[in-house]
Amino acid sequence: MKPYLKRFGLIASILVLLLNTSCQTSTQTSQHVFALQTSSDKNDSGFGGTGLINDSGFGGTGVMGVVTGFGSIWVNGLHIKLDQQTQVQSQAEAFDLNQLEIGHQVSVKLRKNTDLAERVEVFWPIQGPVSHVDSDNQTIQVLGQTIQYDQHTQGLDQFKVGEFVRINSFGSANHQAWYATRIESQPGQQAYVEATLNQTPDQSWTAAGTKLESNQLPQNPQQGQLVRLEFKTENKVPRLTSVEPVMRTQRLESQRLLIQGQPQRVGDSWWLEGVKVEGLQQTSPTGLQLFALQQDQQGWQILNRIEMRSWLKDWPQIMRQSIKPNQGLRMNELFKTRQLNHSAPRGMKPIPDPRPARPPVPPSPRH
Repeated sequence: MKPYLKRFGLIASILVLLLNTSCQTSTQTSQHVFALQTSSDKNDSGFGGTGLINDSGFGGTGVMGVVTGFGSIWVNGLHIKLDQQTQVQSQAEAFDLNQLEIGHQVSVKLRKNTDLAERVEVFWPIQGPVSHVDSDNQTIQVLGQTIQYDQHTQGLDQFKVGEFVRINSFGSANHQAWYATRIESQPGQQAYVEATLNQTPDQSWTAAGTKLESNQLPQNPQQGQLVRLEFKTENKVPRLTSVEPVMRTQRLESQRLLIQGQPQRVGDSWWLEGVKVEGLQQTSPTGLQLFALQQDQQGWQILNRIEMRSWLKDWPQIMRQSIKPNQGLRMNELFKTRQLNHSAPRGMKPIPDPRPARPPVPPSPRH
């Protein structure tokens, strides 16, 4: 009789253990949005120390954001190393590392379990001629899109109507102004704008405020798909010539993404750089945010997100927030004291140290 009792006790113990594990897993998977990691767990590594994802290694993670510093490059608060094997490319021309500037947008595929970049792609969401300049409101018009710039926007200080420019910016949410990080003169006269496809109740398709004809759509169009509307300028009037899918996130071939951008609501879903994200509510904010995403059988889940005021100003504060309270500064490559403000490399305006609240300073005019 005793062997049976022992066996029954063992089975009961296993059932209790499985039940507890199931409860913990259910709690974790139902909570898609996590606060910034601030516990004193000494084994936490996160994305380079940001605390965005509690993970032991990069594992081929994809990173999409803006270059904010060098040595090798800083993107989304990460210090990403480059070496001779790193492939560098752009969507329009030959490009090398020496041409990278503050404010450039990049997509980076990291090598598995390292902070070394396997591939860096530089991209510009908008290129085309300036059709209008409003210096008082700090906006320009390009291909019917309103581009907002401020004191943190890098590149050109003056704009001329008719001048071709290429623009690094975060896509406009709900047809509001784009948020420019860098505006520079464009070699050549290529004109296009990247936007998400939206199918209206009458079954027609639009993108970037333009109604598309059926013969202009890419093959098998999908709601929320990221596309590039290409134009040809004739007599200073842009004419839509083609609509092509943008496969930037797909080329990263990653199941984890760290993306900076403005989420856009298309239909009943939220989209970010062509990725449908799960975990946002209808009333979620649409401003600039940093997202940590992971793909599972249900799609791209939000592991963490941080609302940002500026693509440039927030990084020191975000880095300080993720410092362990019981450990002080962790002396890894992200948390060396001398690097918290990036030391304003290559002409970048210094990032102010966000000490306790000071009165806001009105932006200085650019021209």
